[in-house]
Parts: sequence; C-alpha cells; structure tokens
Amino acid sequence: MAVEQESLTGTGRSTLFGSAVLRANFDHDAPSYLDNFSAFVLDVLADCYPDLGTEDTVGQAIRETFGFTIPDRVVGHLLRKLAKAKKVVAQEGGSYQIENSGRAGLVSLRESMAQFKSRQIELLTKFTSFVNEYHSESFDLISADPSSHLHAFIARHATPLLRRGIADQRGSAISWSELQGAEYLVGSFVLHLEAHDAATFGYFIDAVKGAILAGVLEMGPGDLKQSLNKLTIVLDTPVLLSALGYQGGYPATCRGADAPARSQAWRATRMLRAHRERT
Repeated sequence: MAVEQESLTGTGRSTLFGSAVLRANFDHDAPSYLDNFSAFVLDVLADCYPDLGTEDTVGQAIRETFGFTIPDRVVGHLLRKLAKAKKVVAQEGGSYQIENSGRAGLVSLRESMAQFKSRQIELLTKFTSFVNEYHSESFDLISADPSSHLHAFIARHATPLLRRGIADQRGSAISWSELQGAEYLVGSFVLHLEAHDAATFGYFIDAVKGAILAGVLEMGPGDLKQSLNKLTIVLDTPVLLSALGYQGGYPATCRGADAPARSQAWRATRMLRAHRERT
C-alpha cells in the first residue's frame, strides 16, 4: 500500500462545511425537496442586503459560501416561490430583495454555520496533523488544499462512507486497502477517525450525507438551462442493491438494517420528485 506521488483534485474549499450545514438543516418532512435549499438563498440575500440579487448572482454566492451548486434555473424557481410566500420581494429585471419575514427563518441556519465553521477548521487541522505524523513523506500531496482532497474522497466513496456511518454495518465495510496517493491518505485518516475520534468522525459522516442530499441538484458541469420535464431515470434493482451492500444473499448481519435501506430508498424517491419541480 505504498503512497504513490499523485494528487486528487476537488471542488470548493468550503464544500464539507456547506454539506454539513445542509445535513443539519435538512427536513425530510418539508413540503418539497427543494424547500430545504430556500434558507441558503435567503442567507445570501440577507448578506447582500440592501443590494439586490438575481438567480445567477445568488447561485454564484451559494457556490462561494457553501461549496455546493444550486443551478441557476433552480435558484430562479426558489426565488419565485419565496416571493409568493412574501419572504422576498421581486424587483424589475429579475432581481430580488429579502423581506423581514425571510430573516426569521435563518436562525437555525446561522447557528449551524457558526457551529460547523469551527468543526470544519478542527477537521482540517486533524487531517493535516495526521498526515504529517504518520505519512510525513507524502505531506506535500495534500498540504496545498486539504479540504479539496476530503471532498474528492466523499465524491468517489460516498456509499461505503455512509455504510461506515451505520454502527452495525462497519464490520463489513470496505477497508480501502487498494487506494493510492492522496486518496490513500484520506482513507487512512477516515479509518483513524472511526477508531479513535467519534465526534469528528460523526461530523465527517454528516458532511457525506449532506453531499449526497445536494448531489441531486448537480446534473453536470455548468448551469442547468434546459427543462427536465421529459427526463426519465431508470433505477435498476440489482444496481441499487449492490450500491447499498445488499446484493446476493440476505445475511443475518443485514436483518437489522432494513430501516436504513428503506430510508435511503425513500430519499431516492424524493430526489426523483425534485427533478420534476425544476421545470
């Protein structure tokens, strides 16, 4: 398992932070999947007040602040919906300004942001300290932008990471012994957290869950400009079972995991429903 001299690339220094904030504020009982992203739109408008925001400037500010992407078309949908709810007021030229009623719903989001800002710094500090202590010869691989490597690892290994977040599934989780380079360093760090630092490991898993929740909005590079009303998504059962770790027989160790599997299937249904709301 030698560490080869290669480097992973990632997107957004604050992606882990934004994902954790999203996970902490996500309400699965919300009327709409997209309603969970309204607070981020309101937060950006509150920050720029009294200036106005458009769907493209708000979308860009969300990317810069939270590290994940809400496509411009979706931001426009959310702004119009917030205007109908009288939380923002529409101005000429497709611009919007936050109302006082819109600020009231930002308390929980702002509290999460304050909490996770310090936890984000703590996570990055522990990651760099771990690599420097145990893999000092490869420290240069991650020193320039450690956050991007953590994010890239989540993007590539979200499902096995989620399995590690379920207590009774950790024994059958992937060991990542085949990983190389910066990816190996991150994998080793995650295993270290799992074994020795439950609090930081929990924050990291929250970021994983948030990244999965936000991933439904990322349909590819660039802004989402075309309607999706004719989009058809086919989820093949064997592929889903394999991704969830239930392919093949039904061992005794899996019998207690019915609820997580059903919960993930339910969330997938909500994601599909969100596609229709973009039109």
